Amino acid sequence: MSVEIYFCPDHPLEHLDFVATYSVMQDWLIDCDGGFLETLDSCAEVIDGPQTINCASCGNSARFGRPPSALEQIAKQAEDG
Repeated sequence: MSVEIYFCPDHPLEHLDFVATYSVMQDWLIDCDGGFLETLDSCAEVIDGPQTINCASCGNSARFGRPPSALEQIAKQAEDG
C-alpha cells in the first residue's frame, strides 16, 4: 500500500516539518477611524489554504505523493556523487 504525504524533494527522509500558508478570517477591535487596536481571536475561520507548503528546514516547496524509499534515496545520492 502506498501512502501519499508531503515531503521535501531534496531531503525526503530527514526534513519532516513544513510551513503552510493559509488565509484566515480574524476579528479585530478598531477605533472610530478604522485603525487597528487589537485582535479579538487568533482565527475565527480558515478561508482558504494552504496556498504554499514549504520545508521548514530548507525552504524548498514541498511535494505531495509517495516519497522515495530509503533505497531510492541512497541510489540517487550515489548518482549525484
